[in-house]
Amino acid sequence: MKAIARLVVAIALLSMPSVQAQTAPAKGKQPAAASGKGGYAGRAVFPSSFMQVRYFDADKDLLIEEEEFKAGMGRMETNAAKALAVLKKAFDTDGNGEFSPEEGRKVREFMWALMGVQPYDRNRDWMITDEEWQGAWDKVGERCQQYNEYLLRRFDKDGDEALSPEEVTVAKEQLAKRGRRVTKSKRAKN
Repeated sequence: MKAIARLVVAIALLSMPSVQAQTAPAKGKQPAAASGKGGYAGRAVFPSSFMQVRYFDADKDLLIEEEEFKAGMGRMETNAAKALAVLKKAFDTDGNGEFSPEEGRKVREFMWALMGVQPYDRNRDWMITDEEWQGAWDKVGERCQQYNEYLLRRFDKDGDEALSPEEVTVAKEQLAKRGRRVTKSKRAKN
């Protein structure tokens, strides 16, 4: 169950892309990273969208001071606990307060589906319009095509624009060494 709570928090964090801060802190103000807490490699890192900055920036000075960061993370933790309660209500089918492996799998599928919707839901209503779906179709299709081209360039040794069972085996072994999991090859030869 703690893993699911961490997944909820991770999704919240993933939805907050970061960029290096471009402005110096106001006199007397110390951003969270500058105070030795947070940041990356000594650089101040802040959420990139104005709405996400507002989530943390209580005093509206555009800087996220350490106390604001702590308070924002506290709100995020509280919201994650509320989200976990909703997930339990929906997915803890045996009512024991914990997720079985099967229940956990369903939660992960649900969460991944939500994460998959977010980049294409331009008006943020959690519903994908036909136009948004077409944009998703195009972008995901392009990425799949690039992935296939990469695999063929790298592993199609006989140049027939398909992966033989032997080439699939080699590809899976080499990709696994690099930390990538490949479970199927749609372009494998029969």
